[in-house]
Amino acid sequence: MAARMRPEEVILTGEQKLLEGRKVLVADDEPFNLSIVVRMMRELGCRDLVQAVSGSTALRALDDPTVAPHLAILDFNMPDFNGLQILKRLRLGELPVARETKLVMLTGSSDFGLVGAAMALDVDAFVVKPVSLQAMAARLDKVLNQRSELKEPADYAKIDIDGVTKRLLSRKPVGLAKPSTPVKKTGPNGIPVRLDAVKPGAILSEDVRGPAGELLIGKATQLSERLIRRLQELQAVLKLEYIYVFPPTVADPES
Repeated sequence: MAARMRPEEVILTGEQKLLEGRKVLVADDEPFNLSIVVRMMRELGCRDLVQAVSGSTALRALDDPTVAPHLAILDFNMPDFNGLQILKRLRLGELPVARETKLVMLTGSSDFGLVGAAMALDVDAFVVKPVSLQAMAARLDKVLNQRSELKEPADYAKIDIDGVTKRLLSRKPVGLAKPSTPVKKTGPNGIPVRLDAVKPGAILSEDVRGPAGELLIGKATQLSERLIRRLQELQAVLKLEYIYVFPPTVADPES
């Protein structure tokens, strides 16, 4: 009788084929972080890997039609060009690669002021550092199998990232802070719904903010499946259990 495999061995066996035949660009200006992510990509089966140690290096790779990665994993905060600037150029169609190229953003606890802009630019996923191999594999599996839901380039052109970038470079807080308040059970501004139970089409009745009060998504935003997934990816670090919404099936939030 063949020896039974432990659960973690079964997971890794499946993961090793996840990136086979795919070209991946990984960019991070921190050598240690870059080496960790690169090792994960190789363990997940990637044999065609492009490494970038700065934003400008990543941009040159994406601007080279011979590179054309299937997937780009970029750090938010890098010299020359940050991940947000590269994401906008990609969605605007200013690069020779397809606008639908999957882009995953590596984020740390200090990057939440950038999250709202990345969501507006339809980033494909967030990965919070540090990350395990299993968590990375699970995230990439969803990214590579999800349908692209991009808007027209003109819609992305309206998203102002200049102010966000200037505050990032000046080390000033990014986003408008607001003191956190305890979750109410109900009220005229909507009802609290657990993040894992929110349905696409629900409308935010209160702002969603980061740990230091950074504005992530403004009230009156209709939540798409994509936005809900991005919030779920950040749920642990945001400590976000509930959000206030007007559910699409509830005409009167007081009822």
